[in-house]
Amino acid sequence: MKKRLLFSLILVTAVVLLATYTVQATTVHNPPWADNFHYFYAADNFSRDAATIAEGNQDSIGYSADARLNYAASNAAYYLQNDAVWSIYAHADRTLMQTYDGSNYSDLTRDMILGYNLSGLKVAVFYGCHSAEGPNSDHITNAAVTAGAGASLGFYDFVNISGGYTTGPAYTWSKYFWQSMAGGNSINTAAAFARDSFYQERGDYGGTDTYSTWGNGSLKITPAGYK
Repeated sequence: MKKRLLFSLILVTAVVLLATYTVQATTVHNPPWADNFHYFYAADNFSRDAATIAEGNQDSIGYSADARLNYAASNAAYYLQNDAVWSIYAHADRTLMQTYDGSNYSDLTRDMILGYNLSGLKVAVFYGCHSAEGPNSDHITNAAVTAGAGASLGFYDFVNISGGYTTGPAYTWSKYFWQSMAGGNSINTAAAFARDSFYQERGDYGGTDTYSTWGNGSLKITPAGYK
């Protein structure tokens, strides 16, 4: 009987410790972290510099921001779980973002994200084809909100990526989206502004009109901070 009681106490303690660990909030950094991932794929198509313009806008409003070129999925996942603001510009489908470290490909998946604690994350951006494709909410963009993020953005159809370092579609969209977010606008307002400005600059939408926001569409990243 005593052995059973002791075992029960140990089991309860383990469960409590596990529960405490799984609900642990994102580590708070000061200034708050913001990380942005872009890629130069082996096939010579790329989203390079899309993250650079994001970094500049985030830095301007008080984040400690970085643009990260050719980082593997494990690195993107690490920062996703420790950032206040996070974005990725990559090949995608509704279940994953494809990363490339310069030699090997790896995937950041919807199921991986569902296992994370993103309770400190304000905004996550998944710039890639079909990253928010329906008909239901079972896609990688919504996975971030399910895991605790305040808001996320993806696209339910094809979206253009390649086309030139500071002239490509990913760069153009990123420029206008983060400019609007840094100006104190909500994610919904910034997404609409980026879509319209993209069209005005390039003469087509390039898929940016298929954006879809999840979570709190009124969420802003100003002032700088965690959720």
